[in-house]
Amino acid sequence: MLSQRKHPRLDQALYQYPSHPCSLTIAVKDRQEVFGPRHDEFTKEAINLLAQYVKTYGVPLHVALFMPDHVHICAEASLQKSLIHFIGEWKNLTTRLSWQYGHHGVLWQKSFFDHFLRKEEHISTVVRYILNNPLRAKRVTHWWEYTYWYSNQYTIEQLKNFE
Repeated sequence: MLSQRKHPRLDQALYQYPSHPCSLTIAVKDRQEVFGPRHDEFTKEAINLLAQYVKTYGVPLHVALFMPDHVHICAEASLQKSLIHFIGEWKNLTTRLSWQYGHHGVLWQKSFFDHFLRKEEHISTVVRYILNNPLRAKRVTHWWEYTYWYSNQYTIEQLKNFE
């Protein structure tokens, strides 16, 4: 008898708690490169869509960073929106947006990687790790030179102080 595939998500209730930061990595299907300088207009539209969406639902978004074939997000649930619903709906909205830019079919992989921060983990460490992705990929010399990020919790000056 074949074993059942384990569901990758934690208990749904965890995704509904405000003030419980979660780091998420969402990959583009087949790791296609759809974001970044080669797709500047679409990337900026996707960031604007994310900014509008988090504002509408009061989602605390510590940082979102768009790499060519994936997106890193550190966010918390809001009183109006669980992280599962937030990510699912945003993936749907960006898929529809991508069709306007010539992409066909599904944009995202079905699932995503998530990690809820433990009590001893500092949000600044996770945010710094996410922001330094383009630096590790040798796309920039300093993370702030990479323009495809967004935060509704911090200004660029505050984020630079996380260094």
